[in-house]
Amino acid sequence: MKRVFFFLSFVLLLSACSRELVKDEIALDRYKEANVAFAEERYQECIPHYEYVIRWRDRIFDAYVKLGICYEQVGRGEEAVSILKILLRVDPTNIEGMRALAHAYEKHNNRSSAIDLQQKLLDRNPEDKQAWNDLLRLRGESGK
Repeated sequence: MKRVFFFLSFVLLLSACSRELVKDEIALDRYKEANVAFAEERYQECIPHYEYVIRWRDRIFDAYVKLGICYEQVGRGEEAVSILKILLRVDPTNIEGMRALAHAYEKHNNRSSAIDLQQKLLDRNPEDKQAWNDLLRLRGESGK
């Protein structure tokens, strides 16, 4: 009886693992599809793909950044800010995430938060010309 129980437990465990592997592979395929659509600026089409990727491969940080950009491009700014904040909680040093969130803040008239993020980018890399230009623009100063 114990052997049957262990055998059935083993089969169920293998079944669960194989389902996760399938979802994982699907996520990678959908990530590739989304990246093609993103490159062609088909942002609405990208959203369900990147959402799936984040659900099953949550360590592909680029998917968060691109999903945030897609949300912003289709007028879903609050969702853009939300997903980018999630990324920065998981990976607080993600430069592209900080840059995308700063732009989302700026677009939604949250200049102080945008300035803070640009300053964080400069703290990490004082030679970041894009962050310098964005910071000067946000502060209303002329660029170099």
